[in-house]
Amino acid sequence: MKNLAVVLSSILLFFSGLVAQPLKCSVQARSAILYNPDTGAILFEKDPHLLHHPASIMKMAVALYVIEGKKCDLSMPCPVTKSAMEIMSAAIRQADFDAYPPHILEHDGVMTGIKVGQIYSLDTMLHALLLRSGNDAGNVIAEACSGSIETFVKELNQFLRSKGLTKTHFYNPHGLHHPSQVTTAHEMALITSMAFNNPIIAKILKTVSYTGENGLTIVNKIVKSGKYNYPKSLGGKMGYTADAGRNFVAAAEDNGRRLVAVVLGCKSRDDQFKEAMALFEAAFREKKKNRLLFAKDHECFVKNVPKAKGQLKGRLDHDIVVSYFPSEEKELKARLIWNTLELPIPQGKEVGKLIVEDATGKTLVESPLLAETGLKKAVIYQILDLAKQIAIWGAILLAIVLGFKLFKKSTKIGK
Repeated sequence: MKNLAVVLSSILLFFSGLVAQPLKCSVQARSAILYNPDTGAILFEKDPHLLHHPASIMKMAVALYVIEGKKCDLSMPCPVTKSAMEIMSAAIRQADFDAYPPHILEHDGVMTGIKVGQIYSLDTMLHALLLRSGNDAGNVIAEACSGSIETFVKELNQFLRSKGLTKTHFYNPHGLHHPSQVTTAHEMALITSMAFNNPIIAKILKTVSYTGENGLTIVNKIVKSGKYNYPKSLGGKMGYTADAGRNFVAAAEDNGRRLVAVVLGCKSRDDQFKEAMALFEAAFREKKKNRLLFAKDHECFVKNVPKAKGQLKGRLDHDIVVSYFPSEEKELKARLIWNTLELPIPQGKEVGKLIVEDATGKTLVESPLLAETGLKKAVIYQILDLAKQIAIWGAILLAIVLGFKLFKKSTKIGK
């Protein structure tokens, strides 16, 4: 970024040519991304658009759709039906994916221990889905919310399309392997960001332990104490299948800066935590930099004002300085907005403002623009104004004289 000495005569968009400095971090995951949902900045990426099987991290999308798409009440009853709990051998199911519905459960998949005939609240099932990663909970939620699991999955994909996610496609509500069930690190970062922006999901993901109906107790494996407990963590979701490898999505916050990490295709359970933490820490170690964009004592903004003697010169009320993290430096735009102006303009009058925004339109800095000197009308227009005033007062005087004469004449006639 450089100091910008510019003269703007009208409303203008100015784009500064900024290039972020990617984080110096190495990950072994097949694809990865570190994303700031508040600024839209990508701090690190490795093959972020590569198609990848999601495994259970797709349960974040399920929860997001249930709460924001379907707007289901947390107290909604979720009966455990025989169709939702249908289960078979993984080897048989995966030998011919076309022969069985994609949502059928596998014997070696993660289950929550719920039984056919039991009824749970949606709140409990969401905790089981996100904290225990229960595949059975995914089916129960889908059936309760949409009437059938097939309908739910269709609606879920439509919901994701409406959010601009074009590469993600799901075939079931739990993440068990299907060859056509895919996502990308980039789109999972967007899904995870939306999920953490939802207060209900964010609260669930931070829950350490939860006890629901029928004595169902669920422990959060992500935030509980252990060697990979991360104090800055806001929670996350793991996923694993033999085809997907180890996948992990998480959010963390440090000094008000919230970031989302996605690592896909890690080789081990430990690696997924190590690599996500490495990305977070590489970012949180960054120091903010300040960069002067417009200097109060050097930048002058000029505008031609109709009928004015000379040009209007505006000065900033203060220096325009932006603060940024090196990995998030990006294009900015400056907008100069002039007020509706009438002559004469006294020195120091606020005549406009300069606004610096990021690429999303978020205002970063705003400063009033003050008239450097007073500005009057040009002499010719002053003369014309004077002539106009004389004409107006002459007309008023003439009207008074004529009115007085008419009054006197009417008085004489009366006598």
